[in-house]
Amino acid sequence: MEEPTISKRFDGSEIPTANLDFENRLFDLLSDLSGLLYEYKTIEK
Repeated sequence: MEEPTISKRFDGSEIPTANLDFENRLFDLLSDLSGLLYEYKTIEK
């Protein structure tokens, strides 16, 4: 799985502030969701 990254160019242009808060929260949510779906799937059998 690819992880999110922040790219910055140092060519004299303004460097936008960026962070990965949203991505980190999204991956945590997806991990929780996949765990719940896995547990549901194994309970159904």
